[in-house]
Amino acid sequence: MGADEEAVAEVVTARTAASVSGDARRVREILAPDVSHTNASDGSCDREEHIASYVEPVELVWLETTQAGVLSGSIDGGSHSGGVRR
Repeated sequence: MGADEEAVAEVVTARTAASVSGDARRVREILAPDVSHTNASDGSCDREEHIASYVEPVELVWLETTQAGVLSGSIDGGSHSGGVRR
């Protein structure tokens, strides 16, 4: 892996760790204000909507992570990237 790939992997790892731990402040530091997130169902949201949906909910439980930072599970019985709500 080259230096560029390592730098990207470090940011992805940091964002994933912040998301899984519910650290909205850190996710805001990592993500650009104008970032757009598209989920597995082709729905999109801005940074604040992403944080509200995937970082802050106390009922969100992350099920699986991989080295690439891909998270998978289901929300409200549907298949989505992210986790499940209790």
